[in-house]
Amino acid sequence: AEILAAFARARGRGADPETSHTTQTGHGIDPHYLLLLLALSAAAVSAQRNFTIVRYLNVTTTQGPIRGAVHIGSFLGINFAKVPTGEFRFAHPVFTKWDFVQDALDFDRRCYQDPGASGDYQTMSESCIAANIWTPYNGTSSNPGSYPVLVWIHGGRFETGSIIEEINSGRVLTAHESIVTVSLQYRLGVLGFLRLSSTVAPGNMGLKDQALGLEFVHKNIERFGGNLQTVTLMGLDAGAAAVGYHMLNDNTKTYFKRAVMLGGSPMVFWSVRNDTSLVERLHLDFAVRQLSCPLPDQGDFNATIQCLREVSPEKLVNEQLNYNRLFQGVEFPPVIDGDYIKEDPIEAFRNGRFEGMSLMIGVTNAEAAVYVERSLESQKLTQDQLADRATYERVLRTSSALLDRDVMYDRLTDFGNPSGPAQYKRWLDGASDRLFVSAANEFAEKMFEKNQGTSNDVYFYVFSEQDNTPNYIGASHGSDAYYFFGNPTDDAPIVKPEQAQLSVG
Repeated sequence: AEILAAFARARGRGADPETSHTTQTGHGIDPHYLLLLLALSAAAVSAQRNFTIVRYLNVTTTQGPIRGAVHIGSFLGINFAKVPTGEFRFAHPVFTKWDFVQDALDFDRRCYQDPGASGDYQTMSESCIAANIWTPYNGTSSNPGSYPVLVWIHGGRFETGSIIEEINSGRVLTAHESIVTVSLQYRLGVLGFLRLSSTVAPGNMGLKDQALGLEFVHKNIERFGGNLQTVTLMGLDAGAAAVGYHMLNDNTKTYFKRAVMLGGSPMVFWSVRNDTSLVERLHLDFAVRQLSCPLPDQGDFNATIQCLREVSPEKLVNEQLNYNRLFQGVEFPPVIDGDYIKEDPIEAFRNGRFEGMSLMIGVTNAEAAVYVERSLESQKLTQDQLADRATYERVLRTSSALLDRDVMYDRLTDFGNPSGPAQYKRWLDGASDRLFVSAANEFAEKMFEKNQGTSNDVYFYVFSEQDNTPNYIGASHGSDAYYFFGNPTDDAPIVKPEQAQLSVG
């Protein structure tokens, strides 16, 4: 079965209203393909040396039940770029070559980012630009370049995330769907997006890491059994926005044929800054004020950048976290640099300055659930307490900088006497629309308009399987990706049998 070709050719069956609701633009479609695309492959791939057992397969024979194993090839932590330290820190990535056998058997390094409450940087490294590849190709097939390819860009607002978490592993998806799955890791935060000038620390280094990864895939994926004509680029959250930026770039747009965006869009307001000169001034202020680096001398940034290259990555991240959040919650965002992102993506897509392609884009029905629940917890409030108008208004007024507080207040308050849960739901829906849903809707509409008169399809879905997390209403941000990658089939104790079944179709 072809991964994501399914959404272009599937027809027919209606959705189960208890688990999903699908809105469609384009031709008829099977909603199960839209949400899952994980139909179980009937044939297991032959086991080879260094191939990984990803799950057991039970078969009941006439003599009794037996258990075998499904195997795939895994190549973890392929370091295709030079380590971005020294003169390569805050610079665009470049390919590296090696004259030895690079072991790609295990990978456990994140790019530097907020370590969370533990403060543990032990799993982080600047040697983190990498790709993971899972493939059903066993190296002996007479038709090596026959498998569809899915390339994954993780999310995390360009500040957090990685490809080492099991939840983002492509092993189950590859085994179930007989596709080649690739995940790309890229620099984050200050190390990935510091912008001082067009030539020194030019910004968007993390996006260039992704672009170099896409070029690596383009040059090499046939060697892993992949078909270059069936490459689909998929991302979640900031990864979804990045997919859109790569669609606008003259080089990277040639590296994939279709796109999938989960819980994000290149038209979401927080994903890029168009006031690049302001970003430059504030990032310079960060270098001088937070790190005591010297000001540039008449436009010469040599001393400034040399100072920044000598600061430990741990200190860079710590100071980033302490920095005043002036960018609506994202201190080091992608910028319109005139090079990789040539113009405001929102304006480019609104005015049709892009090429059409087949697209699947969707959201969950409670995208902002984590945000609103944590906001309640931080203020030691319950849903019922939101029935008090003064309390509810205070919560809206003190909400995240990512939200337009005045707009949220004006649109989400009324003169009635709704219950606390009703106020909670209104707040949840408003925050979800502002942060994710509205931009996804608009992008789907613009792509649908662009594709008129072509064979390209556009599909929009809403995923609504109830989270297992207490207090959450509906499906929270990223839960669609959790099902897409087949995680409920891994026997996690909190997963219900019907949820595992939903994940595999």
